[in-house]
Amino acid sequence: GDVESIFGSVENNHLGTAMSDFFNAWSSLATPPVTMTLQEHVADAADRLAADFRAMSASLDELSRDLDSRLEEGVGRLNALLTNVADLNRLIVMTESTATSANDLRDQRSLVLDEIAQLTQSEAIERDDGTVDVLIGGRTVVTREHVQALTISREDGDGSGAGRARVTTVAGGYAVEVGEGSLRGLIEARDEQVLHARERLDAVAAALIERVNALHAQGQTPGGSGVLFFTGDSAANIALNPALMTDPTRVAASRSGLEGDTDLAREIAALGQSGTSVVDGQSLTELFNSLVLDLASRSAASGDRLSAQSQIVESLGTRLDSIRGVSLDEEAANLALFQNAYEANAKVIAMVQDMFDTILTMV
Repeated sequence: GDVESIFGSVENNHLGTAMSDFFNAWSSLATPPVTMTLQEHVADAADRLAADFRAMSASLDELSRDLDSRLEEGVGRLNALLTNVADLNRLIVMTESTATSANDLRDQRSLVLDEIAQLTQSEAIERDDGTVDVLIGGRTVVTREHVQALTISREDGDGSGAGRARVTTVAGGYAVEVGEGSLRGLIEARDEQVLHARERLDAVAAALIERVNALHAQGQTPGGSGVLFFTGDSAANIALNPALMTDPTRVAASRSGLEGDTDLAREIAALGQSGTSVVDGQSLTELFNSLVLDLASRSAASGDRLSAQSQIVESLGTRLDSIRGVSLDEEAANLALFQNAYEANAKVIAMVQDMFDTILTMV
């Protein structure tokens, strides 16, 4: 939902509007005569478009950092819970070694294991001595009193923070694949939603930079020729060439530079028009709109999945509580049964006492 809100909808998205304004500015420039006002309009539209790309990329960066922070907090909480299990293992062994019941400690450990299961799919195996080993992703992370802490690493390892996340143990450095749970949800949100959106956005920006530059570099103006229109190579660093911002008259409308010739302006304007194949048979405008539609579809699918999974979790939670919980109705019925039995036994005892008293009196 956060990713979708960054991009907006096909009917209402800031970047899509800026892209339309950019290509409309080129379309206006393609209608002779070429004036400095029209060239300034193209430069201004390009500057706004590049700024929107950078702003959207920055918003995705912020969202990635937020997910990274939440993932770090989740792993930190998981480590604390694993340590808690190890501590309870030690206390249970100490308590039961003196032939004392450790039921309260076992109940506490069960609650901790439940919270671990909310964070990640885990398995608890009880030993004969009363301790439990905890396994995550087939790896043992708690053995009696010993814990192997978990940490976050990146698969690419270049330190950029853009690589896909994975949870690994500190000891030995082997990978631990977290199963279903809130940690998996955070990893999927980061690596499969935010990273996917970033890759698609960068692809649109890169295609825009490449195609517009390839055409504009062929242009001729009184101020010079062969000028690249954009700098950068992604949504994060796309910018209008400073030379064109300083001198908009260098915005080229044609290859010849002759008055009335606007072939380049027409070709660049066509990059945003339906029917022009830039990437996979789509124009640049259609390419961005398909990205927005894809994100909307992913958001809807995630919402449906959340609803279905929530119902399953709620149903299983109710069944689990019914198995290990206390039924007040059943306990009330048992209390009434025991009370009636007590009263009946009391009457029998009283009757027997009366009989003994009568016999003793007769004697």
